[in-house]
Amino acid sequence: MFGFDLHWWETAMLVSLGLAAIAAGAVGVATTAVVMLQRQEVKSAADELAQYKVDAGLKISEAATVAASANAASAKANERAAQAEARAAEANLELAKFKAPRTLDKEKQKRISEKLKPKAGARIDIFKFGDSIEIFDLAEQIVSSLNEAEWSVQMWVVSSGGAASGINILARPGSNDDVKNTAQLITSCLNDAGIPTEECLSPPEWGDWSSLFGFSTGPTCNQENIAPIRMAIGSKT
Repeated sequence: MFGFDLHWWETAMLVSLGLAAIAAGAVGVATTAVVMLQRQEVKSAADELAQYKVDAGLKISEAATVAASANAASAKANERAAQAEARAAEANLELAKFKAPRTLDKEKQKRISEKLKPKAGARIDIFKFGDSIEIFDLAEQIVSSLNEAEWSVQMWVVSSGGAASGINILARPGSNDDVKNTAQLITSCLNDAGIPTEECLSPPEWGDWSSLFGFSTGPTCNQENIAPIRMAIGSKT
């Protein structure tokens, strides 16, 4: 056939079968190689994914730690800020109290009068050291309470007899216990009303008990009408 005899065609067939077998083997080898390489790639991708997850987990953990630390620092900063604000508010409140004028409202005046009423008739001389509005108003409020309690009150303004701060109550040296107790009573009444007042057990160096009147402006004074109890009203501080 085609000029070739049977032997030639048999030989050609055997050669073709051999080549086909070789090709089939090559296909098998290639297929095996492809499968193995694909498996390696899949394993490599899986390993990379697993490593990525580990790395990502570590980074997330680190980020969470940093975030927690930042939150803790922020919380502490907020706490310190809140404490600072509270201290500032407290300081402002104290400053406001410090600047606020001493005063006795009507209710406080009434309570003072009621407490002092049992000592009706007691005599007291009041000396204002300074002519500020705060001293003037407070002195008038105290006098109103004393008048309501039916005390005998005289008041002077000290013009050049020195300075004073706060309120001081003095009992004349050598006074009896009733006078001393009365001085203690008015001291406690004013303190209870929120007006800081001290009782001077040993009077300041004013010389003779009557000498201060020479530096004062007020009612005419003589030895007979000098009271056994004296109140000195000075500046708030």
